[in-house]
Amino acid sequence: MNTIISNAAVRLRIRFGREFIGYFAASVVALVVDMLLLLQLAKVMHPVVAATIAFLVGLLVCYGLSVRFVFASRRLASQRVKEAAVFFLVGLVGLGVNDAVIYLGYMIFMLPLAMSKLSAAAISFLFNFGGRKYLLFRAARR
Repeated sequence: MNTIISNAAVRLRIRFGREFIGYFAASVVALVVDMLLLLQLAKVMHPVVAATIAFLVGLLVCYGLSVRFVFASRRLASQRVKEAAVFFLVGLVGLGVNDAVIYLGYMIFMLPLAMSKLSAAAISFLFNFGGRKYLLFRAARR
């Protein structure tokens, strides 16, 4: 019995580790899209507005990659609209962090925009992974 429980725990840790690495990779791709768009849009509009638009585009990229390649279990797979809504609601908290950190870093402390964006991404990454993993990407209760 202990062996069965131990083996199940190992499988869960391995799957969690794979999903974390996969989500990290998806987030990096989304961050590249976000960053490139931010740097271009910031040339023609207020940096926080540019950051918001770029973040939302990155959020779409991250969602697509997450459901296609990263998470094996999806609690709401049969309810795609609801799943996407929850994914984006968690992302709205990340957007608030993103915009606040960019505003403080770039507008107040006058750090380079790219440095402010990378700081914002680092701060929101773990929250977003944890929230999405818990709310969306785990096996349904039996």
